[in-house]
Amino acid sequence: MIVYLQWALAVPEGWQSWDVTSNTLIRNAAKKAEPQGGEVLDQTPGWLVAANIQGVTVSGWDHVGLEHAKAGSGPSAQDKLTLTCWNDDPDDWPVGQRWAAVWTFMDPAPDPALGGVTNTRQTIALYADPGSTVRSAWESQGTTGVLDFTALPIPDARNTFHGIWADQATWNAHEALQSFHGWREWIG
Repeated sequence: MIVYLQWALAVPEGWQSWDVTSNTLIRNAAKKAEPQGGEVLDQTPGWLVAANIQGVTVSGWDHVGLEHAKAGSGPSAQDKLTLTCWNDDPDDWPVGQRWAAVWTFMDPAPDPALGGVTNTRQTIALYADPGSTVRSAWESQGTTGVLDFTALPIPDARNTFHGIWADQATWNAHEALQSFHGWREWIG
């Protein structure tokens, strides 16, 4: 399944297309250690600005885990990608304010609800600390089923990319290079 990644670089670049077919590919991808403060952006990939899968763009997360699996078995097995994004930086998101989202993406398939046309298959699970600002905002909008942040299934560290803080001008320059990639690209 195609994933678009945008690396945090001193001189921003646009998306890089990546065909994810195994966890080995994810584990071998460029990664830098979780920033501790004082790091400087360079031109070496490893920290993540954004990712896009099936038209869902995520950006600005402390951590982004990506895990590949096969759903089913044999020749009919389908690709399944799980994208786990979470914020838990103790300065920005201390205990009590942490939150996360976990998307599951399956290969597009005929959708009976739409008369059999091919459609994406995506689900999302939301996690947040009880009483957190984010959880309260979701619940005030009618969101139900938010899970406790402590129940978040943290991906294998070898499959996890880290974000890094960037000044506003650098962030804006990265965002300006994020060309549109909508869900129809995954329909093929």
